[in-house]
Amino acid sequence: MLRDDLYFDLARYANEQAMKLKQAFSDKGILFWEDTTTNQIFPILSNTQITQLSQSFDFHHWRKIDEGHSAIRLITSWATPNENVMALVGEIGKLD
Repeated sequence: MLRDDLYFDLARYANEQAMKLKQAFSDKGILFWEDTTTNQIFPILSNTQITQLSQSFDFHHWRKIDEGHSAIRLITSWATPNENVMALVGEIGKLD
């Protein structure tokens, strides 16, 4: 893992994938529970948006914000396929 910066390359990839998701949420005007620059993000979604995304994607309900909103936790890794990230980006673009 430490040879030829492999560890850093894998971490960079995971972070870049998460930032694609973060940008997609930001483009929709969605705020975040915590502003991160790592491979985990915490968008605050309406209950309706959570239901929409949960039809095709798994994620953790991180924290209830109020009666109508919760923060979810999304994590990417070195093994997260770009196709999956782009599929989620597409669904984020369709959120109400």
